[in-house]
Amino acid sequence: MRHGSEQCAERAEWLLTKTIEAGRRSGTVKDRSLSRVAVDTTVMEKNIAHPTDARLYEKARCKLLALADEGGMTLRQNYNRLAPRLALQIGRLTPMPSSSSACARP
Repeated sequence: MRHGSEQCAERAEWLLTKTIEAGRRSGTVKDRSLSRVAVDTTVMEKNIAHPTDARLYEKARCKLLALADEGGMTLRQNYNRLAPRLALQIGRLTPMPSSSSACARP
């Protein structure tokens, strides 16, 4: 059984090989341009917003309102004014994941 890093390296090598082959077939990559290759290994941290319950509830609420509107239903309450305030409160009360957590981002 291979380690994860070995398997990742093999997949990256395979992907690079396929990319070069496709470039040669299309004529965009010449053999002489492969004599020297520069590899940029810069890693940029991404600001990924993981879904929270509050955001999922708000998304579901908006979709249900749209479906009710589409069906011609008039709702007594739709929480348009209250929902954004509640989402902010939930966001403040939700604890940040600790670095030792299994769900923590690397």
